[in-house]
Amino acid sequence: MKKTSWFFCSFLLVSTNLAYAADKEAVNTVNNTKATVNTEAVEKGKALHEKHCMACHIRMNKDAPNEIYTRNNHKVKSWNSLQTQVHRCNSQLDLSFFDDEIKGLVDYLNQEFYKFEKKSN
Repeated sequence: MKKTSWFFCSFLLVSTNLAYAADKEAVNTVNNTKATVNTEAVEKGKALHEKHCMACHIRMNKDAPNEIYTRNNHKVKSWNSLQTQVHRCNSQLDLSFFDDEIKGLVDYLNQEFYKFEKKSN
């Protein structure tokens, strides 16, 4: 009987450790998913940028419209200010972008130009 209970305890311990490892892996997968950027949304953001944003930026600097993002005195200094600026442009230009479009545009701009650490929403 002692061998049987020792075997059962060992089995239970191994099973518990495997279940814990699986749960931990699932949590890591969820966390990593949150940290990644939706590439489809980024592509849509890029398309919105090219269609709507570039027209204004070309008027501001015809020779280098993207310099607005990379110039030394650019206004956007953080993830939050990037989101704020995109919302401001959306409102001022009456573009009527949906929230998911704004998110894709912000993700595109961050990926392409700013490289800020993404804050979770």
